[in-house]
Amino acid sequence: MSLTLRILLITCIVVTLLHIWGAIQPSHYNWGVHYFAFYEVPVSLIALAVAVLLFVPRVQSQILGSLAGFVRRASRLPRFL
Repeated sequence: MSLTLRILLITCIVVTLLHIWGAIQPSHYNWGVHYFAFYEVPVSLIALAVAVLLFVPRVQSQILGSLAGFVRRASRLPRFL
């Protein structure tokens, strides 16, 4: 794994942990990453499950593949300007 990917992975894990901390105990220390705290518990758990799933390479490739297809289709649209 390259250094860039390691840094990106560590950053993603830190951001996810900040969101978990903000959802469990919102305070002025984690202001800005506690917006999941205002939803019901099932919504927060689903968001956490999706965030954790995005760390799995197989899931990442499926999501990136579908996003790439969407971007390809959207790029064929005519410009309005």
